Amino acid sequence: MLPPQNVLIVGGAGYIGSHVALTLLRQGIQTTIADNLSTSDEAVVATLRQFGANRLRFVKADMLSKRQLAELYSSTKPDVTIHLAGLKQVAESFAEPGRYHRTNVGGLANVLAAMDESGCRQMVFSSSASVYGNPEYLPMDEKHPTAPLSPYGESKLKCEGLLKQWASGGSGRRCAVLRYFNPVGCDPYLRMHRTHCPAAQPSLADTIAQVASGRLGQLEVFGSDYHTADGTCVRDFVHISDIAEAHLSALEMLSTMREEHAILNLGSGKGTTVLQLVAAFEATSGIAIPHRFRPRRQGDVPESWADISSARERMNWEPRYSREDICRAIRPVGSGEAISRLLPPLPPASVREQPAHL
Repeated sequence: MLPPQNVLIVGGAGYIGSHVALTLLRQGIQTTIADNLSTSDEAVVATLRQFGANRLRFVKADMLSKRQLAELYSSTKPDVTIHLAGLKQVAESFAEPGRYHRTNVGGLANVLAAMDESGCRQMVFSSSASVYGNPEYLPMDEKHPTAPLSPYGESKLKCEGLLKQWASGGSGRRCAVLRYFNPVGCDPYLRMHRTHCPAAQPSLADTIAQVASGRLGQLEVFGSDYHTADGTCVRDFVHISDIAEAHLSALEMLSTMREEHAILNLGSGKGTTVLQLVAAFEATSGIAIPHRFRPRRQGDVPESWADISSARERMNWEPRYSREDICRAIRPVGSGEAISRLLPPLPPASVREQPAHL
């Protein structure tokens, strides 16, 4: 069955949101991006317009403003909402737990109220593996106990509870909760926006790219005494394009699923230590990444990787990119390759449309 043809992405100008928007536009889906631009850059919208100017709309809006949300839903009338907005930094959440609850949980409550008012009955929600906490077994499936170790993880778990309650209200409501593990990499067309957005908090992959390009002198590795192969944390690194494709699969699933609420892990299904990722990057790029060890960070779990069998079965989704592909995707512009060589061809003129004004 075809996915909905009018999709609103709340938080669509950010790292994950821009990749999801790109995936939808490539499929010819009418897409609205709503974002307050607090951790993103409107310039990404101009890039996305190359893939469908007449199918893309941008609205600057804040999910904490009920008035702005009411106007947004009234004007766009989406079939489904993909909710990606929120605060996402574990360390920051310990310093500002109240802000994380107000923004993530309160913001979602506002979005759901606006959806109800406008008649939008379907949502794909961005959750996190942080809801699991320390693993009781590996890989972790969706039935694994939830015991988040940070206010950020707690806010995501509260959001999941709010969504389950909302979906149980009937009237055709459906919700797919996607628990991301560790998205990394970048589509070549969006690479410059990830690199040059100063408000975006760098991930491990971003930091590796910064060291490789000379912007940073060395990589800081937090924790060297974990009971893992090399003493560093084990994570499930999954290519951002695989994550974006999963959202398209989730839209298709929503239109056919019988239950009101589904939770699905998104990862590669494989564990990789921090130093293994560094070594793979060095082997792929030929660039040495000097590093130093720092103490463990509060809220970090020693090991985490996903059982993705449910996503395979429910959404017919399979990650396509290997660890080496991921390393190529995080290779920085200016590290020996011209940007023109990194970019795949633009879509044909029949698909690509001329940029339009905001």
